[in-house]
Amino acid sequence: DLTLESVDEYDLGEIALSPGRELRGQVYDASTREPVVGARVSLVDYDWTGDVDDQWSGLLESFLFETVQSTTNEKGEYLLKSLPEDSVDVHAWAWDYQAQELSVDKSATVLDIALVRTEDLKTRIQGRIETAAGEPIGGSVSFRSEEGMLIDFAQDDGLFDTPMSAGTYDVQASTDQGNSDPVRVILKEDETKEIRLVVESKGRLSGVVDGLWEGETVVLSVLSEPEGVGVRSVSRIENGDFQVVGVGYGEFTLKARSTRNREQEKSFELSAENGEAFLELHFTGNSRLYGTLRFPDGSHPKGEVKAIAKQSGKTSSLCEINDDGTYEIKGLDDGEYTVRTFESKMVTVTHDGGSFSRGSTAPIDDVDVVVRGDTEHNIQLSPRSDTE
Repeated sequence: DLTLESVDEYDLGEIALSPGRELRGQVYDASTREPVVGARVSLVDYDWTGDVDDQWSGLLESFLFETVQSTTNEKGEYLLKSLPEDSVDVHAWAWDYQAQELSVDKSATVLDIALVRTEDLKTRIQGRIETAAGEPIGGSVSFRSEEGMLIDFAQDDGLFDTPMSAGTYDVQASTDQGNSDPVRVILKEDETKEIRLVVESKGRLSGVVDGLWEGETVVLSVLSEPEGVGVRSVSRIENGDFQVVGVGYGEFTLKARSTRNREQEKSFELSAENGEAFLELHFTGNSRLYGTLRFPDGSHPKGEVKAIAKQSGKTSSLCEINDDGTYEIKGLDDGEYTVRTFESKMVTVTHDGGSFSRGSTAPIDDVDVVVRGDTEHNIQLSPRSDTE
């Protein structure tokens, strides 16, 4: 337990870490028994610290990371150090081989791992991505199941060949010309299924961007509104018209983020009856929000301030907090905003072998502000809690 006051450095003294246990072994080819050189063996995600705050947990993981992963040598040998004393899971992977995840009993000190070449696996999904006209097209292929999602990539000829575990998958292609409809595949053990993923450029978003400053560009991200999953993105849009094809049908959110930390967000819907939407993004606001941030003790936070527009289509933006606690956010629209203060924190652990640092930015206060032209708003922040 530690209470940090307004100091830049606090000496914790020495912290003794248990050396843990070692695990060694060999990674070899399941067919030839030859050693696999350059395979990666690592500890799967493990809760090192239990009920401890994220800062310390992340620091400890960084400190131990170099000991809980290993690359096999010319004999296929690996060595993991500082493993926890209880049972753990390890992950082994090599190029052209199927990854393995194995449970290791707390008493085990040696574990040899057999990897199977992907070309030898008989349980696979293969096929081709093509346009509605039958032309092949490259892109990514997602395989969704109850256990999660796997991403693979097709070549320029549209062909893909992906080893999979037996199960039920919804397979979908994403390309520069749009997305395919998902195809349901029920895959049995030692079975190869062939499918076609047809991409129809249905669902088109067009619009205009204006008001960007000289040298400022925006990145457009189209998100599926129910799932919040990215559908399409377009980078480096300048003032003028834009178009995003192959969005699909449904409800979506368009997020535009500029290189000057300005943002806008709008919702739209596309359907078979209304296959195109038009949106206008006006970054023409000239209002300014400025002021000073202070804690009750007179100190200033280090971090950022973000003005979040309450109305759709209004410009949000952020800025860094100056050393004297002042802030200035430019390019806003007139309207209602939530002004959120984020404080940056950095913790560093030094030891004989070097040092590890861990930083984070956390929101510490919200206030509501109405912006009209040049608006000054000084913010009195809530007192720091005893645990910060």
